[in-house]
Amino acid sequence: MDPRYPLKFRIGEFTLFSIPLTLDDGPRRAIDLSAGADELAAGLQAGNDGILFKSAEITGQSPAVCAGRRCIRYVPYRFRRYFLDLTTDYETYLQKFSSKSRSTLRRKVRKFEALSGGTIDWKIYRTEDELAEFHRLARDLSARTYQERLLDAGLPEDEAFRTEMLERARNGTALGFLLFLADKPISYLYTPIDDEIVVYAYLGYDQDCFQHSPGTVLQLLAVEWLFSEGGYRAFDFTEGEGDHKAFFSTHHVECADVFALRRTARLRLIVGLHHVAITFSDGLVGLIERLGLKSKIKQFIRRRAARGQASV
Repeated sequence: MDPRYPLKFRIGEFTLFSIPLTLDDGPRRAIDLSAGADELAAGLQAGNDGILFKSAEITGQSPAVCAGRRCIRYVPYRFRRYFLDLTTDYETYLQKFSSKSRSTLRRKVRKFEALSGGTIDWKIYRTEDELAEFHRLARDLSARTYQERLLDAGLPEDEAFRTEMLERARNGTALGFLLFLADKPISYLYTPIDDEIVVYAYLGYDQDCFQHSPGTVLQLLAVEWLFSEGGYRAFDFTEGEGDHKAFFSTHHVECADVFALRRTARLRLIVGLHHVAITFSDGLVGLIERLGLKSKIKQFIRRRAARGQASV
């Protein structure tokens, strides 16, 4: 992991600014939050701000900020990490949905099939040459999505990401999926593979095709293929909650990004300000939801992104 971690100050999904911290990558482990903060201090190294235990499974209860004699333990968010069990089969998986949800999913696929002239055009990319082509096509699509234009959450275009992706291709540990409509890519999904676990890394779609549910259609096609291909243990939806992840998953664990930071005046100030910013953001988002404005704001964001695309 890059030791420079940007601690982001956000309002909802929008990043206002970030403060870089120099952090070691903590080992994968479960963390009991009812234990004292100094329980995590043993791994602190000279010259760094602390340790980040990324997406650690957590137990117990504790305030977001817990200060020990040597260490500040900071847990800005708790979340459910969702998984999809791939050790059964696709038909068994479908039974986890209600009959109404199964009917809705099948209807979306049939409608997209009809829109595509009777056969859905989609591709799986596995080899080095194939994933190089996937990256080129998916990057063109990602640049048009509101996720990238407004949220900085598109498929990366930097050389470091591309190099890692192609190295994974050579090792057989990456997959790319693209959905097409009229020979034009409209949705992409990129999934690294670690220890037989397929990782949901990047998904995006053309907002002009939103009414055709391209992200849902591609997700279903990819999952059905993974079941039929075999050899995979799970589909990991990674950190962060969302209706899409909860809907398609079969299991979840309670997780958090846990920071073990040096007890310095600078870091205490940064943590305090960040916690206040989160509290304000959560309150604002909650107010927007209570006022019934969330869907209208999302529509405004998509229209703004579409206008920005048209002006390019």
